[in-house]
Amino acid sequence: MTSLAAVITNIHRQKEAALRVRRTTEQLAMLNEIGRAVAELTDLKTALEIIRQQLEKLVEFDFYAVRVFNEETRTVTHLAVYESGKYWDQADTPLIPGTHAYRIFETGEPILHLLNEEEIEEYKSIPYPRIGDYSHFTTSLIFV
Repeated sequence: MTSLAAVITNIHRQKEAALRVRRTTEQLAMLNEIGRAVAELTDLKTALEIIRQQLEKLVEFDFYAVRVFNEETRTVTHLAVYESGKYWDQADTPLIPGTHAYRIFETGEPILHLLNEEEIEEYKSIPYPRIGDYSHFTTSLIFV
C-alpha cells in the first residue's frame, strides 16, 4: 500500500516537472518571438523594443539598456534605454570605471544582479551622468 506521504511527494514532483516544462515552453516562445523580430524587422529600435517586451514576460526589471562600446573613443552608444517602461533618448557617454557598463564592456560577462543597500549607496556616490528618472535609484538591472 502506498503511503499518503509518498502520494503527496509524487504529486509535488509532477507539479514541479510541469512547471519546468511550462517555463521552458515560455522561454522557447520568447526566443522564437525575438528571432522572428530580428529576422523580419529592419528597424533596430522596434526589434529592441520587442526584445524588451519579451524579457519582461520572464523577469521583472526597472532598467533595460542595449549599448555598444567604441574601443577607439572609449564611448558608449545607447541603442535603447528604458527605465520603468519609458524610453529615454541618451547621447553617447564616456565609459566610466566602477559602473556595471564598464564591467560588461571590459570583461564581456553578462550581469544579472540585484543591488544590496551598500552597493546602492556606493553607486549613488559615483559621479557619472545617470540615465532616466533621476528621482529614484534603479535597483533591478539587466545588462548584457
